[in-house]
Amino acid sequence: MANIIKTDIGTSRPVSICKGKALIPPATLNFGVDGTKTIWNTNPNLLAIKLHLDVSFVYFFGFCGPGWGVCMNVEGNTTGNKVNLNVTDDQLTAGLILGASVGLKFDMSSEKYGCWVKEWHWWGPDIACGWGTGLDVSPTLSLDILKLAYESAKLILGKESALKPANKPEENESVASSPFGIQSYGISDLQVGTFADNNGQLKATPVFSIPVNIWSVLVNMDKTSAICGGSAVALNATLKAAHVTIGFGPSFGLAFPVNVSMYEIYCDDVKYANLSVTGNAVSGTTTGTPPSGASVSNISVKFAESPGIDFYFGIFASVSAFEVFSFAYETGWGLLDLFGVKATIGPFYENMASTAGRVLTKACDSCGVHNGLREVVFE
Repeated sequence: MANIIKTDIGTSRPVSICKGKALIPPATLNFGVDGTKTIWNTNPNLLAIKLHLDVSFVYFFGFCGPGWGVCMNVEGNTTGNKVNLNVTDDQLTAGLILGASVGLKFDMSSEKYGCWVKEWHWWGPDIACGWGTGLDVSPTLSLDILKLAYESAKLILGKESALKPANKPEENESVASSPFGIQSYGISDLQVGTFADNNGQLKATPVFSIPVNIWSVLVNMDKTSAICGGSAVALNATLKAAHVTIGFGPSFGLAFPVNVSMYEIYCDDVKYANLSVTGNAVSGTTTGTPPSGASVSNISVKFAESPGIDFYFGIFASVSAFEVFSFAYETGWGLLDLFGVKATIGPFYENMASTAGRVLTKACDSCGVHNGLREVVFE
């Protein structure tokens, strides 16, 4: 038996689009940096409720993507022709970012303890108790540095300067303005700790959506037909005087789900395939000669990555101040996914190697080359 000490496998830790791999190899362009740093974390218990609160500092500068990044801890052993790994601290991110922005991300989730009827018998109910998922939201407070610089230049040079964009949308336009003005832009998603829950199937879903601002519609209707007795117009004027903008309503667009899974494991160049995953436990077998030492010196994982596309419907709420500070929350669904339909390409393969015991602090420096397009799936 050869032991495998806890080792980081992946592109970087924390995961980063700028330090990651091409979504559809080799089509990616990385001229920037991004990152996430946890600044506060707590997990209080309140009677039958477990709370998980995490505050992170997030930033990006430049242009990166479209790409994806993954990282996880692996630990285990080889026994005979079999490898056994335990996967923890997994992260997956995917998307595209452009511009310059800093912000705070608030991850808030909870678990609640409850009981339910597991099965009915002739003598009565079989009652089971346990922890179940409750709240799970991740709002972000962000400062768009690129837009702040633009607004500052307008203030210094005057509102009618050459920097003023043409065809500026009307103030009460119900559909959000184009993302292609002078501002930062990005579609990305970050998933943490989902390996065990999904039996090894990691998934991140960047979304491009166009929000329909019901508040602007309501203000316009109140202005023309006084459906709110003028109160919506008065409140909107007060908010405008305070340089505050609010919005809520549905959003429509496209989702780009990215699925990543472990395909093969290599221990000192011995390949283990036919992987099976139960929770965070991974096992595989080899037809070669197993490592002969007491411990494995080098370990690598070949990941299979399959990007896809879906139609998206969501609900959003946002508050912004002075056009550069914003706080927003959105939740939504992939419409094809709801009906069990998947439109994907791939898989593409990336081999990521580490020396046993290595902890990632920068981009992976020994990751293999993708093996190209394998198939197109629409089912």
